Amino acid sequence: LSLIGAVAILCGAAVVYVDYRYVPYPFPWLSYAGIVLFILGCTLNAPAYLGLCLRILKRPVYTLFKASARMAVGDTAGSRYRFSLALMSVAVSSALIVAIVTSVYSLKTSFIDWINTYIAADVYIKPASCASNFCFFPLADNIVKAVETMPGVEKVGCFRSLQLELFGQKVVAGFGDAVLLSKYRPNISREEKERMQRLARYRELSISDYLKVKYGLKKGDVIHLPTPKGEVAFTINNTSISYSTMSGFLYMDRRWLKEYWGLDDATQLSVYLKKGRDAGQFVQQVEKSLGKQYALDITDNNELRRAALSVFDKSFALTYTIELIAIVISLIGVVNALLIL
Repeated sequence: LSLIGAVAILCGAAVVYVDYRYVPYPFPWLSYAGIVLFILGCTLNAPAYLGLCLRILKRPVYTLFKASARMAVGDTAGSRYRFSLALMSVAVSSALIVAIVTSVYSLKTSFIDWINTYIAADVYIKPASCASNFCFFPLADNIVKAVETMPGVEKVGCFRSLQLELFGQKVVAGFGDAVLLSKYRPNISREEKERMQRLARYRELSISDYLKVKYGLKKGDVIHLPTPKGEVAFTINNTSISYSTMSGFLYMDRRWLKEYWGLDDATQLSVYLKKGRDAGQFVQQVEKSLGKQYALDITDNNELRRAALSVFDKSFALTYTIELIAIVISLIGVVNALLIL
């Protein structure tokens, strides 16, 4: 059994490596098959592993627990195969818990990196009626002009959201000042900065990884978008992770918003303050100046980060329940094995 188990583990590792190295299928079928082979191999090795543990523990437990230890070790050794199944039940459940915790931690780390990269402005302003990540109703022009002339403001980035159709599906398109974003984004590489600036010079756009995976798109591909002036071809400049929407996201420069959609308004504002200016005081200033006339949602950088992380933690609170269920199921397997004996 151990020999067959060792072969199954090696085959599983080989299958997973082939899937990782060459990606023969869009869905990781081979990786799942490799994991099943790995679990099967561990299960076939479990009787030998349990027998080895009993031989190692026999002398010390005999010394500590006398006759009851001899009965326990004897029963376990006599039902080694039955106990091995219970052991693998616990092992698989434990692996599930570790996998969930690792996945959530990895996703949260990636999410924090995304926040640190894209939430670069000091203050964000949008309509109070907009409860989602993207707003589709523009702010009044007076708001943009008033914010731009406030003391302490260095730059104001205007962002416009639209819903467009891509391959027959609705996606969110965001239009921003790519050159301004490349200037203020923290830790941006020279290559990334040049790529962002290309968005303002050429008919290029950036897409989310969701669209890349769903439609098999890659950098350099051309997609056609419907505009009031007809269908326009855009070249994919880059693909990146987007946590803002699950329907797919396109990012373009505002130049194309004016040229092809005939719009120059903004649904959200990103305010970059002068060095040394306190964001909290500026938020109070905007609320005092515009709060009585307009219903606005004004958030500073730190508050927005805390809110985003809070939403993330609430979204994955269910994983703790899954972990509890996995533990209970594994314990039921052990209890059942003992009851059968």
